[in-house]
Order: sequence, then structure tokens, then C-alpha cells
Amino acid sequence: MKITLIDEKGKSKTYKKADANMADAMAVMKFQLNQKALYTTDEKIEGMSSEDLQAYYIQRNYDSFDAGIKLIVNVFDNKFEAEDILRSVKRKDFPDLLNSIIIDVMDGESDEKKDDK
Repeated sequence: MKITLIDEKGKSKTYKKADANMADAMAVMKFQLNQKALYTTDEKIEGMSSEDLQAYYIQRNYDSFDAGIKLIVNVFDNKFEAEDILRSVKRKDFPDLLNSIIIDVMDGESDEKKDDK
């Protein structure tokens, strides 16, 4: 797997990792469990004002993105920093990047690869 990021000097650099290990797989599983818990509706949102609910959703999304960025940095053995991802990846591209890394780590196949078979 690989990721291309822009460093603090504005130069593009590609980071590669040949194989994911069990630590990476377990980090992905923990991330997925935490995301499920984060996005499970719970009783604490019942009765919230619309302003409080909006702040809750913003914080939840922030926490989700932050955890995803930390996961990517961890999978690539801290060869770059979270700021490099923030600087390099567009918001709209982040979910696809994260999903592709999760699939690579778990040695799965994307839907596109399955369709080609």
C-alpha cells in the first residue's frame, strides 16, 4: 500500500508499506469498533436542543476524522505526521483513502476488484 503526501516544504513524497501485520489489523478492528460505537444513536441525544445536537454531530465527525488520521499514521509506522495528511488530502477524498487502507490492511478486496472477477 502507498500514500502520497505533501511535506511542510510543499514537496510531494510517497510512503509505501509492503505488508500489513497483525498489529495493523488489530488497530483497524479497534478503529472499526470505535466508529460503530461513535455512530450508534444513544439516549443522550434525546431531548437535546437543535444547537446542542448540531455541536454533538460536529464533535462526533471531528472525532471520527481524527481517529481515521491517527490510524493511517499508525499503519504507516509513523513515517509521517497527521499534519501531513491534513495538508495533503482533500476532505472529499479522505473517506476513499481511509477505506482503501483498511481494505489493504485486512487483505480484502474492493467492490471494483470483485466486479472484475
